[in-house]
Order: sequence, then C-alpha cells, then structure tokens
Amino acid sequence: MAVNLLFQRMAEAGNSVSIISDTERATYEQLLERVDGWTSKLDEAKIGQGSLVALLGDCSLRSVSLLLALVRLRRGAIAVPMHGGTEAQKEEYQKVAEVGFVAQLDGGEESIGGEKVAVTNALTKEFLTRGHPGLILFSSGSTGTPEASLLDFSALLERYEKPSKKMCTLAFLLLDHIGGTNTLLYTLMNGGAVVVTKSRDPDSVCQIIESCKVERLPTSPTFLKMLLLSRAYEKHDITCLKMISYGTEMMPESTLQALHKALPDVTLKQTYGTTETGILRSRSKRLRISVGQDRWRWLSNEDHRQYLVGKGEDSDAGISQCS
Repeated sequence: MAVNLLFQRMAEAGNSVSIISDTERATYEQLLERVDGWTSKLDEAKIGQGSLVALLGDCSLRSVSLLLALVRLRRGAIAVPMHGGTEAQKEEYQKVAEVGFVAQLDGGEESIGGEKVAVTNALTKEFLTRGHPGLILFSSGSTGTPEASLLDFSALLERYEKPSKKMCTLAFLLLDHIGGTNTLLYTLMNGGAVVVTKSRDPDSVCQIIESCKVERLPTSPTFLKMLLLSRAYEKHDITCLKMISYGTEMMPESTLQALHKALPDVTLKQTYGTTETGILRSRSKRLRISVGQDRWRWLSNEDHRQYLVGKGEDSDAGISQCS
C-alpha cells in the first residue's frame, strides 16, 4: 500500500533533512519520532478509525507530523487542514465536514481534543467503510459557496510510488490547498526536504531560497508577478533554484516571457487542476463527471478517486458512479 511505502521511504531517508523552518531543522528520523509522539496523543484522545480531525495552523513540523500520524493505515482517520479565515468560517467548515476533534497547532502549546461525532453524510460514511485515511480540503466552488472535497489519501500517494528527483522544496502553498498537499507528498516520498515559512512576500521567499538552497518553488502566477515587480531575485543569490511550478490560476503570457528573461536557467513547469480534480499532468485522460443535486459530485480519473461533500440535506441525491 502507498501509505506503507511512504513510511518505508521515510525510514530509509534516516538522517537526511525532512523539514526546515525558521526555528528548527528535523531529519526524517526525528520527523518519525514526532509522528510516534502524536500517535500516543491520538490514543489518549481516543482518536481512531473513522475520526475526523481539524488541523488548525500553518504548515509546520507540528502539522506535518500530526497529518502523517492520522494517515497511517491502522488509523483510517480523516484529516481536515485549515489555515486562516475567521472563527465563524472555521466553525462552519468544521460543521460541514462533521469534524469531531480539533488540533490547535499555532502559537505556544499544541493541543488536541474533542469527541467522535456520528457521521451523517452518505458519501463520507461510504468512504469510511474502506478503512482508508482521508483528507478534506475546502474550496470556494464555482458559485463562491464553500465546498468540501474528500480525497483518498492512499490514492493520492499512489501517483508518487515511482521514485523521482530528490529536491529541496519550499512549501509556498499550504496544506489546506491541493497544491500544498501534493508538494508535501512528492517531497517526502522522494526523501527531499520541505522548507516551511510564514513569510510569503518576494523578498522573504528569495532570502529563504538563498539560505536553504531551495531547488523547487511551487507557487502562483500572482506571486510571480509580485516577484518580477519587486526584482527581489536580484538582491539574493537564488542560483540554486532549478524549477518553478505554477498553477491555481491563469498565467499571462507576458509574465511567462518576463520570467524566462529574468530567470533563464530556471525550468518553468505548469500544473493545473482544482481541489476536486487534483493536480493533473499536462497529458491526462478526460474526466467523466456525474453531477447530482446541491453541489454533490463524484469524480474519477486514472490517478485517483475522490468524493465531494457539501451542506445539502439530501447527500446522496442524484449521485451515480462514472465508469
């Protein structure tokens, strides 16, 4: 199974650096120790198979180690990363996802607590019968109304089973974004280092690239426009940077040409997709979509399956499987 393979590769990485932050640098061995520590806390809080857990906080050693503890196959829990937003929004998201447990990961002391709640969503209930670890990510949806996507974590990992390049990557996109999740999974599956930061302005990012020898920067066209306007790349030595991958929005041709001119030795790679479809390769088979009522949908492609959950009362209305 892909989750077992992830932990096997992490164990093999041993003393290689896994997570780099402003205050600490952890090897894979130390990351796994943190995962074990969270496992004990999960047992104490009676969080097990079928539990839905909100992770409140930025991408950090804390959040990554807790996420990994939750997705271990023997747990079969569903993680719900959340960052930013008002308290009212967070409460609404937790209600939509039917979260029972909440982990506070920002600030001083970390904490986790709550109780298991009865899941009423038909698609979530069906998913839980598999015993697979899951991941719920929120997006604004096509109408601007928040939607929640439930993804099979094991299936997400399967696309990274084939070994690839080991790179030092800046986690620019957060864990509550499909791009941030894929960045983390790709890097850990290949024994690379994930650099986490709370500062995402051009000057800070270029400083981090220089000091941490970042090789890959997954980001958005909006940030790249800001980078070009600031010319921060001229103030720092970022010759270590080998690749910039961009997605989440359209890339203007003028911005792309300016990037090629400003950073001629950096490979520019486009990724595209949404939370619902995942990060797709440029050549992929056509998706077949069955749309039911009240924003409930099921999608499938050659890489993985996933289910959408929402706030409708008739959770299984109009849902059918795509072949």
